[in-house]
Amino acid sequence: MCTLKLPKRRQLQRGVKLRRLNESYFPDNPQTNEKTQHELLMEEIKSQRCRLRSVPTDELCKSKGRRDLHDIIMEYIRSRPKLRKMSERVLGPPPPKVSDPVEELMKSIRQVHHLRPVKRNSGKINARNENCPRLLYI
Repeated sequence: MCTLKLPKRRQLQRGVKLRRLNESYFPDNPQTNEKTQHELLMEEIKSQRCRLRSVPTDELCKSKGRRDLHDIIMEYIRSRPKLRKMSERVLGPPPPKVSDPVEELMKSIRQVHHLRPVKRNSGKINARNENCPRLLYI
């Protein structure tokens, strides 16, 4: 909504122009219409106070500039040597395995132990324990 009173609003609608205020009228307020650096530079360029250098658009200059990430990755891949087939590769002997004590223990447990043969005298008294007839060697 418009906050102007009705007679002033009608004057504006009819085309009455408002007068401009001088900057000296508001001495305490800072200037609000300051131009940005970009605007100042554009004015200098338009008035030809500054002369811009032409930039070459050769392929050499393009390659020096910022490149696409895809191009960088593809260039890296192409710079690497080509891979050979597995059948063409010659591999050296595998390095010797260093076994730790735990592995040595597990190896000894897995091995088949050959027990020395023992004569079985079923139902007879053990020769060592002749004095004790109750102990039987089975």
